[in-house]
Amino acid sequence: MPPVSETLLMRFVAFCNEHKSLRYSTIKLYLCGIRYYYLQYAGFSPLEQYGKPLLCLQTILNGLKKKQKGCVKRPRLPITMSLLYKMVMVLRSNFFSLFNNVMLEAACVVAFFAFLHCGEFTILSNFDSETHLCVGDLEIFEDHILLHLKKSKTDPFRQGVTIPLYKSGKIICPCFAVKNYLSLRQKMSSITSDALFVSDDGNPLSRQFFIKHVKIISDTLGLQSKNYNGHSFRIGAATTAQEVRLEDQLIKTLGRWSSDCYTRYIHTSPRVIQQAQNQLVSSISLS
Repeated sequence: MPPVSETLLMRFVAFCNEHKSLRYSTIKLYLCGIRYYYLQYAGFSPLEQYGKPLLCLQTILNGLKKKQKGCVKRPRLPITMSLLYKMVMVLRSNFFSLFNNVMLEAACVVAFFAFLHCGEFTILSNFDSETHLCVGDLEIFEDHILLHLKKSKTDPFRQGVTIPLYKSGKIICPCFAVKNYLSLRQKMSSITSDALFVSDDGNPLSRQFFIKHVKIISDTLGLQSKNYNGHSFRIGAATTAQEVRLEDQLIKTLGRWSSDCYTRYIHTSPRVIQQAQNQLVSSISLS
């Protein structure tokens, strides 16, 4: 393992903040990763000296935390099942080209039911079959499909995870959406190492393309598109799961969360708060 000094760590923190515009929490996560690998392979933590945190590094981090405390974070609203239904109806009305309509429906529905991060089914720049979602990462069965993720944010050790998506028999169905898309996708090059989701020009589905079209649909529905992005599907799936009263452990399983951090994704509507307050009032005993 290369030597790591406190000065280098402070410069790393400054670089992440000034040049990468990363949040304090993300930078702390990166530092935890550095600490983990040094403990595993070198037997010590470069973030500590004599068992105590490095003073200058801690001061830099505290300053960064205070600096970002006043920053207003842009809200990311959930795309719940109700909103997903409206989006799908827009796509089925021949809103874009036939291929893009079918592809975007499949991508949106899979992103929702599989609780996916945007980066798990789109690409940022160049497509890499070793990491990105490919045609061969799907297994099709009569009543369900299996989606294999080679890497994900909730899988830091890159062991891979297989997500089952079952036939719902309803108007919104992941099996129908995927099979309908694949029937068009097969007319293009469909080698197992090719990108699973592609646009009508054959290019792999990029994050920019996906979010752009989600925002166009949002504007069409009269929503403030600036509040929705690729992560809204995962947030919406967690929010919908809470609304239909799924057990906490089941929500964690569906979203592949190992802790209770999933609660940060759940948006509680004013209607639900009103119902909760009414239930509190109903506990009055007149006896």
